[in-house]
Amino acid sequence: MKGKPLFNWVPPPDGRMRTHRELVDHCVTVQKFFFILRDREMGRDEVQREYADFLVDMKSTLKENGIVVLEPQWFASLLW
Repeated sequence: MKGKPLFNWVPPPDGRMRTHRELVDHCVTVQKFFFILRDREMGRDEVQREYADFLVDMKSTLKENGIVVLEPQWFASLLW
């Protein structure tokens, strides 16, 4: 589990443009979560069990703000 998340920004569903600062803040939160999982060497299934509510909230936030996590694949699939 090396590397860090790769992001793409797409138009948000509501059409409201976000500031760069707002988008970066959300991306930093995702990166912090990724590094916690990496440091704890957690597998995908374990993450889904332990962080189920957090993942639901994060998915919603990312979708609302037009942020897509592309890589690493195992981590991105948690947030689709």
